[in-house]
Amino acid sequence: MTTVDFSKPSARPLGNDIREKTSDKKMPRLTHCCCFSTETGARILAILQIIYASLFAMTDILLLACYFPTINEMFKNTIFKNTIAYILGVSLASSMFDIIVAGFMLHGVNRKKHSCLLPWLIVEMINLVILTLIGLWVTIIFFNVSAGAGFISLVIEVPILALFYYFWFVVQSVYADIKEQQEDMINMVQVGKF
Repeated sequence: MTTVDFSKPSARPLGNDIREKTSDKKMPRLTHCCCFSTETGARILAILQIIYASLFAMTDILLLACYFPTINEMFKNTIFKNTIAYILGVSLASSMFDIIVAGFMLHGVNRKKHSCLLPWLIVEMINLVILTLIGLWVTIIFFNVSAGAGFISLVIEVPILALFYYFWFVVQSVYADIKEQQEDMINMVQVGKF
């Protein structure tokens, strides 16, 4: 590889040369999601998350609108009297938030805007850390019951968590690819100005 004097504007590298100079500092990226490209995989994940969150939101609305009086009547003399309404309200708000974040991700992938993928990456990493801690806690509890129960817990939790982390890395790869493409375009425009 030849050395280049970057102080001269005409000697600045373009396109793939920039990736070669900085690629050793970057996190490895995925190029495929199952049988699809990472962009298609991210689109599918966003659409599935929107559908999933919409179903939960409709269920919460249905429970609040139609069955809440019945549920409230069942728990009227217990400590859960007001708790059910709060749980359904938080669940509905969470579902709406998931729809918005997944919509941002879908928009970001379709319009090649890396900043729109960032909310999904942040929220999902927080969710993954919480799920991992809960899974660890549940596994410890099951291992205290019996080794077999703990092993079954691990067999169920580890593949599910691995799949969720894989999906996060798919979207993170799309985020990094789009961001790099935008930086390359900016660098090419800046080089053209000299």
